[in-house]
Amino acid sequence: MNDASARRLRHALAATLACGLIAGVAIAAPPRPPPPRVEAVVDTVHGVRIADPYRWMEAGGADFDAWTRAEAAHARAVLDTIDGRVALGERIRGLDRPGRAIQDLQVRGDRWLYRRADGDGALQLLVRDGAQGRERVVDLMAALPAADGPWSEVAAARVLSPDGRHLAFGTTQKGEEFPTLRVYDLVANRLLPDAIRWPLWADSNGFRPRWLADGSGFFYVRRPDASDAMDNTARARRGQVFVHRLGTPVADDRALFGHGLTAGIDEADTLYVNGEPHPRWLSIWRRKPSGLELWIVDLDAAGGTAPPPSRRVWSSDIRVPGFGVRGDFLYTADAAGSPRFRVVRYDLREAAPQPQVVLPQQEGVLTQLAVAADGVYAVESLLSQARLHVIDDAGARAIALPAGVVESLAVGVEGRGAWLSQVDWLSPRRGWLVDPGDRAPRASALDAGSDATPLDARTELRWAIARDGERIPYTLVRTAGARDDGGAFVMMDGYGCFGVNNTPFYWPSLQAWLERGGAFVRVALRGGGELGADWHRAGRDRNKPAAFEDAIDVAKDLVRTGVTRPGRIGATGGSCGGMTMGMAALEAPHLIGAAVLSVGAFDQLRMADRSAAGARSIRDIGDPATAEGVRRITALSPYQQVLDGARRPAFLIGSGATDYTIPLWVGGKFVARLNAAAPDGPPVLWDIKWEGGHNAGVDYVQLDTDQFAFLLWQLGHPDFQPRAAAR
Repeated sequence: MNDASARRLRHALAATLACGLIAGVAIAAPPRPPPPRVEAVVDTVHGVRIADPYRWMEAGGADFDAWTRAEAAHARAVLDTIDGRVALGERIRGLDRPGRAIQDLQVRGDRWLYRRADGDGALQLLVRDGAQGRERVVDLMAALPAADGPWSEVAAARVLSPDGRHLAFGTTQKGEEFPTLRVYDLVANRLLPDAIRWPLWADSNGFRPRWLADGSGFFYVRRPDASDAMDNTARARRGQVFVHRLGTPVADDRALFGHGLTAGIDEADTLYVNGEPHPRWLSIWRRKPSGLELWIVDLDAAGGTAPPPSRRVWSSDIRVPGFGVRGDFLYTADAAGSPRFRVVRYDLREAAPQPQVVLPQQEGVLTQLAVAADGVYAVESLLSQARLHVIDDAGARAIALPAGVVESLAVGVEGRGAWLSQVDWLSPRRGWLVDPGDRAPRASALDAGSDATPLDARTELRWAIARDGERIPYTLVRTAGARDDGGAFVMMDGYGCFGVNNTPFYWPSLQAWLERGGAFVRVALRGGGELGADWHRAGRDRNKPAAFEDAIDVAKDLVRTGVTRPGRIGATGGSCGGMTMGMAALEAPHLIGAAVLSVGAFDQLRMADRSAAGARSIRDIGDPATAEGVRRITALSPYQQVLDGARRPAFLIGSGATDYTIPLWVGGKFVARLNAAAPDGPPVLWDIKWEGGHNAGVDYVQLDTDQFAFLLWQLGHPDFQPRAAAR
């Protein structure tokens, strides 16, 4: 999760109820809707007996729709009865200012493209010709047909052409419906007719295209027969890499690589074409259930009607920080014998290239890699400190960076050098440019600094001892004067999946949480990538329980060291983190008093072949085609681990009705099971964003307000108790 995600949605019902609270009217929440019907389904899969009383929800239908809408209305009404919520929301809205630092800088040709907040704190897309040119706003959404909206932009698809004239960008409707790749002419200031429906969602980063070196078109990925009649799961399969030439019909786009064209590519594999333009070599990252591969397509041999020759150059069972081509060399991070990663290169002119080490393993973990025309740039992370390594024709050198975490790394001006941004919980974003040959970063002349005030808090890195003796790092954020007296209301967040680094982001709303006696904890769970490849391996496959056990052990450490006391810890997590933190909440209700889980992967067994997220999770979670895998998946799925009559915390479950990767029924089944297992237990609320998805279409101010208010209510803060009884 980071603050670049699109988060803009507000229901009319919420606004109406908020107005009632402002006027001082006590609002009684309606009674909980009648429970959904139960249809007993019991399967025996590889000898494992699996009960699934709500499988009927997977098919949708009128009953499911009516129940979901009743549950969402009930959740909205209950949240709006929480005393203190309105004042909290006003405070959060006042804090929600990203600062004036530029973001997402791209420079191609003489064109500079970036985002920056206006005087009201709203991010704008800006362009200028040259660093000293006149700045102007580019409103991509205004160029789209208003009648088909509301529109959301997929920021990851925003890529400048090599000459800087054309901008590829992605759009969705009403959250994440109807994804489309489009092109805007920055010279003529108009939308081009090129529009590609149903590009394949690679992951939460969207569908990023890659421009041809001459700027005449771009590569992208989609299923060749994708249509409106298919659901998201079907459209995410059988991906092929196409090339589109500007001004030509999409029907003429040529497929170069992928399922049905390339031997060994399976229908569930996900293909990425990220990277800088190159006249000859097209690098393709293949993500499959068993790991990752890098393939190379030789564009010089692309004549005729047959697909051009391609070959696999590299493979790994571990997620790596990045890859790219410079000259005739493919560069990537590699974990072979180097759990903190090294940088290697492959000579693509050779028939069977072997890895050449160009940067050996360092003291810290290599977390990001960008391949520019002049060299390779790699970020080395030491948790709260970072260095930038440059590998160019003169060799390798390290550049010291200011204190803080590197949030993003990208190729710099004219495809040379690097642009990076640093951020932490307490201070707004800072951007840095590194030109070829530089030995120190410099601030861009476009960066106007920030008008945001750093949070009145301090950040501390701590280590908990897990039950198996491993040391688990976690970051504790709280006000400067906070003491270890057991009084803090703790919001504990974790992810622990796919080798992803769950890094800090600037979160000004956090100030409102801290002001009310709160503390924030971000845990580096095993299964993530914060400490390298071995940290990922230590929390996946048969080791996956370590991820949620780490969260529980950190909760114990917070109690032992006097930060808080049992019952005052709220667990939060999203997507795969909804699974890990959901399991922690179910396993440790004596410590965790509430859980807020967003777009969570609660039913991994059914997701495995019914959603894109499930297919991508097999390597980390378990293989449903084997008995061991089925046992592992069911043991890790919160939906399967809810026990009748067992003590459990309160839950606020968030879902997006247009989520491209985790269907609505995943959240619905979990909500129904929680309520059925303990109908008189703590509240279970289901907050559905009807025009929201996995990332898009959500108002972060409302989301933070609801999350903070719910946790403070359930963790016992006296100022956040509902004025009317509500369940």
